Amino acid sequence: EPISKEHAKQLLSNTFGKRYLMDGLRNMDREELADWWKELYTFYAKQEEWSAWMSNLTEGVGFTNGENPLSKQVAAALYGTELKNSVTRIEKYAACAYAHFLQYGLRLKERAEYQFGGVDYGNVFHSALSIFPQQLKEKGISWGKATKEEIQETVELCLQKVTEDYGNEILKSNQKNAYLIERMGRMLQRTVWALTKQLQEGSFEPTGYEIYFTNLDGLESARMDLGEKRMLRLNGQIDRLDQVEEEENVYIKVIDYKTGKMTFDISSMYYGLQMQLVVYMNAALEMEQQKHKNKKVKTAGIFYYNIDDPMVERADSEEAVDQLLLKELRMNGLVNKEEHVISLLDRAFGNEDALSPSTKSWVIPVETVKDGSLGKRSSVASDKEFQQMGKYVREKIVKEGKAILDGDIAISPYRQGDKNACKYCAYQAVCNFDTKLPGNQFRTLKKLGNDQVWKAIAMEEDKKGGESDE
Repeated sequence: EPISKEHAKQLLSNTFGKRYLMDGLRNMDREELADWWKELYTFYAKQEEWSAWMSNLTEGVGFTNGENPLSKQVAAALYGTELKNSVTRIEKYAACAYAHFLQYGLRLKERAEYQFGGVDYGNVFHSALSIFPQQLKEKGISWGKATKEEIQETVELCLQKVTEDYGNEILKSNQKNAYLIERMGRMLQRTVWALTKQLQEGSFEPTGYEIYFTNLDGLESARMDLGEKRMLRLNGQIDRLDQVEEEENVYIKVIDYKTGKMTFDISSMYYGLQMQLVVYMNAALEMEQQKHKNKKVKTAGIFYYNIDDPMVERADSEEAVDQLLLKELRMNGLVNKEEHVISLLDRAFGNEDALSPSTKSWVIPVETVKDGSLGKRSSVASDKEFQQMGKYVREKIVKEGKAILDGDIAISPYRQGDKNACKYCAYQAVCNFDTKLPGNQFRTLKKLGNDQVWKAIAMEEDKKGGESDE
């Protein structure tokens, strides 16, 4: 029955009427609305005093928060026909195409502030670590054989060189920043000490620091054809490259220093969210193969080293405390599962082809069980899997590069477990992403186990092989 005037007055006398009207509009796509709600809607719509409010309300109900793709002409105007960028940019796109558009297309930036932020923090550490080996070399000291005193003295010198003119003396502008210098010094001391200990446990020697690579060096791994006369050219900087050269093989170890809590996750790599180490591996393999034409260059491991100053439990001796610290500062990443390679990375596993049983490394993410086989918590891959992974990441980057130049700017941030693209995004106020709005949903990525990823990568390779045969 039509709503009576008396009933309408009762509804309008409090907030229930408006609230009920809004609830109905919000759920109109999901449930059948009562006839008297429709009468209530008509009643509000006919009242002049409510017309503006009703107009805004109905407009909001029909709002969908989304973005249409850019035309290829507009995309070319924004990005050009050659994408020249780091792998970090491609990872940004894989996380959220719209955030990439705002940052690299419209080039929106947060307002610069006179402060020492997280990026500055990382820059100081990277700069100090990059000049540390050179300072040792000038003193005629080998990193792997440096004493604790020599390390301490050299680290202090490196930190002084980096911070004395950094950011127009911002680090000396207040007591808080002065404390930061002290804390960074302590963390650098611990970092270099741990890196030295890790070097001493294996047979590898550092052969390069801050190795910058680009397509201009003739690297095919940094040059990718996107079709339609479009190109993608990668550049990057490898923090450290270690090597062992043998009669037939050269083994390389790629290390990237991180000031945060970065953990290599093979599932994230598969989805394009964490491709940096693999890109660095591809570039390093190609560069070293050019130098060692008569030998086979193989990957021994790819690693993140997290710069940290961890707290550990009390122990009976200084040596025991050191062991606890080294366990906390162990590198994480992916290791070549060949027994010989593992022994080169950490002598604790022995020097023979068979690995020592019941051994847990504090250098690399590898451990053995009682029979000497690898434990389930070991992060390892075969030489063939490393090659497949390198090829897969290259093809993934090509796919994302094509999508960028095709103009795809969908507001579709990823979510994987408790991680998502919006958590630390600076552009939330621009995109207005809200799961309560129509068209706004996270792109949920299933967490994959190692075996699932390797199987999926192998299937991708078989599929590509089949297409090539055709």
